[in-house]
Amino acid sequence: MENTLNELLEQNEKVLWFGRVEKSRLLDAPDRRRQIALWCVAAVFLIATVAFVLPYMAGIGRPAQVLAIAFVVINFVPLLLASRPALDKMLLEGKTLYAVTDRRVIAVVKSNVYVLPLEGLDFVITGRSGTCGNIRFGAAVGSDSPDDRADAVLGIQDQRQVTGLVFYHIADVDTVAGLLRSEERPAA
Repeated sequence: MENTLNELLEQNEKVLWFGRVEKSRLLDAPDRRRQIALWCVAAVFLIATVAFVLPYMAGIGRPAQVLAIAFVVINFVPLLLASRPALDKMLLEGKTLYAVTDRRVIAVVKSNVYVLPLEGLDFVITGRSGTCGNIRFGAAVGSDSPDDRADAVLGIQDQRQVTGLVFYHIADVDTVAGLLRSEERPAA
């Protein structure tokens, strides 16, 4: 992934910092209440399907294949929504690289590359956990989304153009924030 970063650099652009997402617990995220609510909704769908729908369908003589299809159709979306935070966490911790250069902030998430120019870029630190935290950039600063993890995977986009980024759960977040302050950045 570092090769991808090197390929993205413009001529004479200097990397001031690069890092990866630090491992974290799934429910340490600020949106943990929403995650728990999604799990409860998925559990209700599973229980209702097993306790009511499948016995009713079996009672009226539906074949096993129909019961299996009904189970999948009824529970697919709730289970997908309930599993998304865990999938986002695995993606970020396994296939993400962040960088701050003397000109831009760069996020490489799996095969997606998100770039914002550093000039005049607003940022804020959120979701502190010890020395780790999230840094929201650009449009992500004013976003009312509590889901830093999803914003880190997808970026904040306006008409297919990235207008905001989140560096999710990075180590020594204050050091990175110091590099972002224009008075502490080396001259380009």
